[in-house]
Amino acid sequence: MPFIKKGKSNFMKILVLDTIHGGKTLAGHLRRSGHDVDTVDVYRGRDGTLNENEAAEKNYEIIAAPVHLDPDYRLLNHSDIRVISHHEAVALASLVPENSILIEITGAKGKTTTANAISHIMNRRGILHTSRGTVRYPEKSVIFKKSITPGTLPEVFSEAGKDCRWIIAEESIGVTGLGDLGILTSGDDYMIANGKKSALEEKSGLLKRCKKVLLGPGIVADIPGAFSAGDIADAKEDICRYDYGKIKGKFRNPLLTVDGYREALVTAAAAGCILGIDPSGLDTFSALEGRLSYSTINGTEIVDNSNSGTNRKTAVAASRYALRISPGKEQVLVIGIEADNICEGFSDDDIAGAISDIIPKAVVVISKNPEYIRNQIPADIKFETASSLDEGIEKALKSGQGRMVVLSVKTWR
Repeated sequence: MPFIKKGKSNFMKILVLDTIHGGKTLAGHLRRSGHDVDTVDVYRGRDGTLNENEAAEKNYEIIAAPVHLDPDYRLLNHSDIRVISHHEAVALASLVPENSILIEITGAKGKTTTANAISHIMNRRGILHTSRGTVRYPEKSVIFKKSITPGTLPEVFSEAGKDCRWIIAEESIGVTGLGDLGILTSGDDYMIANGKKSALEEKSGLLKRCKKVLLGPGIVADIPGAFSAGDIADAKEDICRYDYGKIKGKFRNPLLTVDGYREALVTAAAAGCILGIDPSGLDTFSALEGRLSYSTINGTEIVDNSNSGTNRKTAVAASRYALRISPGKEQVLVIGIEADNICEGFSDDDIAGAISDIIPKAVVVISKNPEYIRNQIPADIKFETASSLDEGIEKALKSGQGRMVVLSVKTWR
């Protein structure tokens, strides 16, 4: 009989579904931990994995599936075998290194900025793992650059030596639950799993497994006992004040006046307080590349907001930030989505909506449906297309003399 559940043992027979979104990496770590592991490529059916029929005829103790897999997928409904998420399966493949605290960060936006802000105030040696790369502190040397799917976490853990005291990990659509502190950076919700599950509910459920949970300012989530960043820290204009236990103070940072950075800095300040660290050092935190960083190329000013969390709201915020830097200057907007494998997408309607909100002098659009966007925006906006962020920048610079170029492309960075 297929899928008969076996008795408990130290090492288990595990089926990992979906090899694209970190599942292949996760399966490798599980095998190295001694488990007997099969995989099914649920989307492509590539060689090297079992097909559905073959897997259905085998016996497993656990099925590990990504949270975004359709719950009606055949192998998830073929037996009473325990099904866990890829996130939860990390605990079967690896453990948090001894002497290290783990801070897990998830949310529809603000993950990378929040993670970097917290790392800015951390003491001693540690590792920061984000979509920008995995970096060893305090020297800030790059270890590698890999995905933020949960399957990458065991490799991050393996890089922690005896003197590593903290690991900050940005994760997509949830956390492993191994964290000493789990952080939700955004209350924005969207549907996953073929429109059958709420991303926010999935993230909230996984966060409940962490020892402590912190919600970003204004976020409402069903997580009993969670701390609210707004109860610990608050920002007005360019000043953030915080008060928690014996830690009390304030810091000033101009980024507090910018949407996105304000939430991230307040959350980081609250996290510092919970961890027993005075967050006053956030006064020297500066903008990250691709997250409202400012630069010039041959005299043309550029505000760069191209990252994995770019959306309509952040695109508009970037345009407003550019206007504060150079009031009245015409703008050339580079906008769209470059990477297809980013879980929280940037729809054509939202791209068109952002353009209509901003009304730039010219726009360079990166999309598979540029003509649809062209028809949704004011006709007098000069319109061009590009296939990548780099091409978009090149085209924007050609028409950007005397203008401000604003980059708002959703991409891994």
